[in-house]
Amino acid sequence: MRRIAPADIDRCVELINRTHSGLDLFRPYSAAFLEGRLDDLFWGPKPPFVPTVYGWDDMVVLVDNDEVVACCGQWDRGRDVRERWRHRDTGEERLVDATYVLDMGYAEGREDALAALLGHLLVRTAELGRATQVVALEFLPDVLGSITWAVPESETRSLETMGFNSPEVRIDAKINRPYTDLGYW
Repeated sequence: MRRIAPADIDRCVELINRTHSGLDLFRPYSAAFLEGRLDDLFWGPKPPFVPTVYGWDDMVVLVDNDEVVACCGQWDRGRDVRERWRHRDTGEERLVDATYVLDMGYAEGREDALAALLGHLLVRTAELGRATQVVALEFLPDVLGSITWAVPESETRSLETMGFNSPEVRIDAKINRPYTDLGYW
């Protein structure tokens, strides 16, 4: 397990695209897209007073027999954004200061490799002082089954869509298996 290197980009793009292929709303990654995301959307030198939100130091890969078999990144959303949830009836409050797993992918049959990376990032979540790590595993049941030791909890949020028809364009809003990019959540 190590941080991603520029030479790993093409393989990580391949793994990410394989992992999420067929999900509604998934736009296949390109090397340029992933590099831009890890460059924190900056081109050129970044001023020292601008903190990195998510970058090269936040993404890790797992290598087996000199081949990258899994990758994922961790956005420390809780560093900059905290949500306070209050129950209307009881007044009970909960502070949500989570890390989010982004850009994850794994080789066919290597759910164990992604599970190991998620475990590593869960330890890092605790080291950062965050209470929760959020991972979109709804359509990765084999990976979810590999991390039962972490006692995962489900969360359901609504996805609402609206179709559109005109003489030139028809958009079908039916979404059955949505891809969730937590970078936009």
